[in-house]
Amino acid sequence: MKVLFLGTAGALPSKERDNTALAFSAGREVFMVDCPGSAVSKFLKAGWDPLEVKALLITHGHVDHIYGLPSFVHASWLLGRREPLRLYVTEPYVGMIYRMMQVFGLPDKRDIFPLEIVPVPLAEFSLSLGGSLEVVTFPVDHDQPNVGVAIKEGATGAMAVYSCDTEPCEVVVDHARAADLLIHECNDCVALGERHRGHSAAEGAARVAEAAGIKKLFLVHLGRGLLTRESLALKEAEKCYSGLVAIPNDLEEIEVKP
Repeated sequence: MKVLFLGTAGALPSKERDNTALAFSAGREVFMVDCPGSAVSKFLKAGWDPLEVKALLITHGHVDHIYGLPSFVHASWLLGRREPLRLYVTEPYVGMIYRMMQVFGLPDKRDIFPLEIVPVPLAEFSLSLGGSLEVVTFPVDHDQPNVGVAIKEGATGAMAVYSCDTEPCEVVVDHARAADLLIHECNDCVALGERHRGHSAAEGAARVAEAAGIKKLFLVHLGRGLLTRESLALKEAEKCYSGLVAIPNDLEEIEVKP
């Protein structure tokens, strides 16, 4: 299974980092998590085919996680997509996503491909992708309803867990115990004296990874203070975590192996 980091910044992007979004692939099946920025452009730059996205998860309704969705749908249509696109949307935001599509008149486009919006409950929930990837969502501790996600490749058993925006919480630990990679948000850093409700500092992310006994930790959703001082987050995490910790770059691709 491969992971493409479409973006790695928090709500404030920088010259080098756009808002956090991820894509997971197994063969010709791509599953996307959140949709800020120009996802089609990023897929093309990375050498991935945006038309291979079979499903997309919208974790929550904060602007930095959803504002690129209408553009992704429209650009996919212009590229000739005719296959249905399934949008999994955490339940409180289903109406918001419907309205976003309607504001831009996307449902009325001639020959637009079917958009299947599936509500995701705030409980552990298996997404029915019907392909090579097995996906489970679970509620996390953010300042509005939000879900994390566990993605497993059926053929190899390779598994990654993404915390999404959250305080350190036991449910992420529980899911990460079975994973080969934990991708955890790192909006804050104790060394900078920052603290934001609903988010994790590098230390908190590291303690989650250590408690799960996971071997690899990747930090994303870097907050304002860390955008030019990534080393502070790495040093802070390494004090609490015995595995490999890294901060990926935008458009970096990695392979997850069991």
